[in-house]
Amino acid sequence: MLWSSVPEHSVKRIFIFFYLTTLGIVTASKFTIFELLKIARTCLIFIGILSVLWVLKGSGYGDHGEWTGIYPQKNYLANSMAFGCLVQFVLISRGKSFVKDLSLLLFFAFLLIMADGKGGLLSVIAAVGAYFVIRVKKRPRSVQISATRTFTILIVSVATLITCSGLVLTALGRDPSLTGRTDLWKLLWTYLESRGQLLGFGFDGFWGLYKDRVQNQFEWAGDAHNGYLDVAMSTGIIGGVLILFLLFKTTGRSAISYLSEPSKLKAWPFLFLIFNLVLNISAVTIAPYRGFYWTFLIISLTSVSHIARSPKKSTTSDEAYTPKHLSNSFAG
Repeated sequence: MLWSSVPEHSVKRIFIFFYLTTLGIVTASKFTIFELLKIARTCLIFIGILSVLWVLKGSGYGDHGEWTGIYPQKNYLANSMAFGCLVQFVLISRGKSFVKDLSLLLFFAFLLIMADGKGGLLSVIAAVGAYFVIRVKKRPRSVQISATRTFTILIVSVATLITCSGLVLTALGRDPSLTGRTDLWKLLWTYLESRGQLLGFGFDGFWGLYKDRVQNQFEWAGDAHNGYLDVAMSTGIIGGVLILFLLFKTTGRSAISYLSEPSKLKAWPFLFLIFNLVLNISAVTIAPYRGFYWTFLIISLTSVSHIARSPKKSTTSDEAYTPKHLSNSFAG
């Protein structure tokens, strides 16, 4: 905020940041992960149903026939349904409700495909793939952890290659410019170079000052369409590197936490962090003003932080992974 191009705009955004961060911490202290995922699933079911009705009504289509549902852009629907797929993957049961749970998973996947959400689909595949890598119980724990870190780096490398390689994108039937994203990124980088790459424009200062000018060239650009670049526009390369380091470090911790007492619920932070690492190559969910996603990210980070500090107890793995007592750790 001290070096912001638009201090008054940054102040408003900082209030939103503190509110959403506090909401995430408080929510993590009041609800278990299981309860939070069920709440999220219920909301996403309503969003999905309303989006289908909106499409049947004749609205809810993008310029190329992809579904946008109740959202103004297809990416919002795609990312929401990708998140829904991840949530339902964790909640799916092998008991009597298996058919219903599988139907919900297929419902979210169907909407994700209809919204042409390749970035969201890749993120889900990466997260689930990483989960199956670390759950191989026959391997020594050290080997599993090493494989997890290697797999995480590989995921981000491959996703970056797909993002930057016009040849690969063309072979996949995708616009080599990622529907204009790469042109947008070049423009934003030019602005960042003119301002100073280390510190950026201050907290959301760039979009407070230049949003209209950018949208004259890219009318769909309400953000950088790349989480790391969007953070860098606010806090410079220093902030971008720090957020990436935080995500990688916490992903490693979440993997170790899961391996100590494997359960699907305990794998949630790891799944969600991998999901975010990949998704933010072509979307923005790690910006502190991204409401729903930022709040869930704080919940996941808080949970991992608490588990890493907590002594082992003689409880079941799912019982141990209930963040209701997180408030005590923050109070102390």
